[in-house]
Amino acid sequence: MTRIETNEYRVSRSQIAYWSAYEYIRRFWPALIAFPITGLAIVLFVPIPEVRWLGFAMLLWPLTIVARSILLTNKASRRAILPTQMVFEGEHLYFKTDPIESNYRIH
Repeated sequence: MTRIETNEYRVSRSQIAYWSAYEYIRRFWPALIAFPITGLAIVLFVPIPEVRWLGFAMLLWPLTIVARSILLTNKASRRAILPTQMVFEGEHLYFKTDPIESNYRIH
């Protein structure tokens, strides 16, 4: 059984939020095009005020991606800013940190 260890590393909160936003955009790029275009069409062509608010929300939705990625990665970033070492052993990938209660593993 081989054991592979990495050097100790840290990842900043901003890097995790950036990676999360990038992955979100990469996976859902069709929605990032379709929602604002549909929202613009609603704002321009629908006379009902309540529906126009929906159009405005659809127009502004892509601007919320960064804020949502910061909020969603908050818990993971607390763990990642600690000095961490990855250890691959057998069928598991271990993330060793200090304090020990932040350790976790992936099968």
